[in-house]
Amino acid sequence: MVARGRTTEPTRLVSRCQTCVSLRVGMGETAVPFLLGALSGVLGGLMGVGGGIILVPLLVHVLHRGQHEAQGISLAFIVATSIVAATAYFGQARVDVPLACWLMLGAVPGVILGSRIAALTPAGRLRPIGDVLWLVDRAAAGRWY
Repeated sequence: MVARGRTTEPTRLVSRCQTCVSLRVGMGETAVPFLLGALSGVLGGLMGVGGGIILVPLLVHVLHRGQHEAQGISLAFIVATSIVAATAYFGQARVDVPLACWLMLGAVPGVILGSRIAALTPAGRLRPIGDVLWLVDRAAAGRWY
């Protein structure tokens, strides 16, 4: 996207993504994201969480990414990890497919609306909402396990 001869945010992100596949990326630039991804993946597989609840705060506070960028990275991360984890649970006959389909049908309009609202909301307002949801999730996990 170009606005008045200047490159805007999406192009910068594509450039950054192309850099991460380069062999010239240093170990310090890849080790921490790799470890955060591994941690989120383990937690996702163990508890069915990881993307938004675990990864977004880590991206914001540890890797110092912007709130909107962290949410986008998290959503892309969830695609791969969800498919792998769901396949494992499906193989163990622990997926109620009709229920999952109804949940997905409801989620699609919800995620379209939510992502549009998030795009229009300043990061300073999104971050506290995410922090509260993280605390609620941790409190609920404490009661369930």
